[in-house]
Amino acid sequence: MVVCVSSMTTRILVSVWGKPWRSTSDEGIKDLYWEEVEYRVLISDSDSPKVISSRSSFAALYSSIDFDHAFIIVLDTVFDGFFENDGRPQIEGVRRRIEKLYREFLTRFLGIEETEIGQKIEIIVGPGNGKFLSNSKTIEFSGAFSDFYSYVFAKLALKLTRFLDTKNDGGDELVIYFDTTHGLNFAPALVYDSMKIIAHLLSYIYNKVRIFVVNAEPYTPNVKSLEIHLVEELTISPYAPPYGVHELKLLKIFVDKTRRGDRGNILAEKSREISSVLDSFIKEKFYMEKRELSKCLNCLRGAVVGGYPLVLFTFYVGATKLRGLIEKCLELFNHNIIIETKDKTIRIRRVLTFTNEFNRLVESYLVSYILEKAGVERKEEVRYSDIDGIREKLFKCTHDLDAKISYDLYIIKKKLEEKTIDKWTTLSSLMESGGWSDRNFRAHSGLEANVTCVKKEGEEIIFRYNKDDYEKVINASKGTLLRV
Repeated sequence: MVVCVSSMTTRILVSVWGKPWRSTSDEGIKDLYWEEVEYRVLISDSDSPKVISSRSSFAALYSSIDFDHAFIIVLDTVFDGFFENDGRPQIEGVRRRIEKLYREFLTRFLGIEETEIGQKIEIIVGPGNGKFLSNSKTIEFSGAFSDFYSYVFAKLALKLTRFLDTKNDGGDELVIYFDTTHGLNFAPALVYDSMKIIAHLLSYIYNKVRIFVVNAEPYTPNVKSLEIHLVEELTISPYAPPYGVHELKLLKIFVDKTRRGDRGNILAEKSREISSVLDSFIKEKFYMEKRELSKCLNCLRGAVVGGYPLVLFTFYVGATKLRGLIEKCLELFNHNIIIETKDKTIRIRRVLTFTNEFNRLVESYLVSYILEKAGVERKEEVRYSDIDGIREKLFKCTHDLDAKISYDLYIIKKKLEEKTIDKWTTLSSLMESGGWSDRNFRAHSGLEANVTCVKKEGEEIIFRYNKDDYEKVINASKGTLLRV
């Protein structure tokens, strides 16, 4: 099948892997599960399928399609018991060991250049659960199963946007190829879900976003050739998940059902410590309390969902700051993973778990990221041209919002074109309007006449909200969300 993409397309490959090796030593891979076969790549830019001999569909796709970047997502449960750090075992040493083994597989068995790994190919090691036997050692992983989704969602969002920052701001087309060939259990489904959220939000700043889900035919012994098929093709439209944050409680203590009676492991003091660290971080980096940050994030998301451009500028929260908060949460999560070794047993226990609020934070980061790329910055006084520009850049594909904002701007401009307004004046003093209501706010693109002030510089109208009405604006904007 020929996949038609333009020359201005950014191509991303995301692949979920299991464990390709059968056995290892402290020096590396000894034996492999994955056998070499002939892969026929039916998804490419050319009319004829490409045939690649390899032990992995990843290598066949990677050498057949000109990808700009690739991510391989794996579980830490493939750990073979050999730590990569000196002294007390730490989770960083576990992940370094796992990355080392996958790097060896990529270079030694798939023929990928060492220089491409880390620069063009990134490996994300997500947290898993279970008990496994490797190299005569029993290795136990415990923690919340939901940690995999949250951790990988955050890592994928941060790493992908960081890569896209090296490209042009937005662009013609973004295509994400999702290879599920080697994925196991729950991992492909959860990565797919997180990837779609990322794609929906990025579609606000790309002319076109598509996801191609691909999978090779199942391998059986003595089969020499496998075809890689297009399983699903999705054209992604702009969409912001309409859910807000409540308390911004981002991490909590994980309490294993089998250890509820062990009060020493619940550690209420640890919970307070984590909350205190995050509260202090927010005060220092955002110059506001956690409650105020929650309001701003909900307000912004409501403004994207409902189409309130003046809100976007007035209450914008920087993507860089939100990235820092996510990274702080990941740091705390990692620092509170306990590794215990005794005889032939290694126990890796995650003390903290991510909350749903953390997932909402990652989404909020992506919202701020696309707003930044569209040209939004925090300012209270916003020109007509800036609001119209955001309408064009951000809401052009959501036709109902685009039409509503255009109409509201046109009416205001028409009503005020003959007026001289050299000082801040409420719109309600200049044009007919009813009383304040959340409904009127939402119906008029957030430019509700009783809370919106205007003045003119030459022929251009400048907007701002009355500061005394900020709470009204915040509540009306976040009220667009399904739940907060």
